[in-house]
Amino acid sequence: MILVGGIKKFEPAGNGQRMLIKHLPDFLLILDDKLYSRLQTRFESEFALSDADGESHLLAIATFGSPICKGAEE
Repeated sequence: MILVGGIKKFEPAGNGQRMLIKHLPDFLLILDDKLYSRLQTRFESEFALSDADGESHLLAIATFGSPICKGAEE
C-alpha cells in the first residue's frame, strides 16, 4: 500500500516511534528506532526547517504492508 500524508508529529511508542499522520489519527504507524534514526539523519535539515517555521509542513510518502492484508493474498 502507499501512504501520502502530512506528518503531524512523532511520539514515543513501546517499540519505536509512532508517526501521526494529520488526516489518519487512528492509523497506527510505528517506526522502529533504527528507521527513525535513519530518517533523522537523512532529513536533518528538513526536520530543522519544520521546527524553525511553524507554517511549514512535512509530508510522508511511503510504502507499507499490513498483516491484515496478508489473508487477501492467499
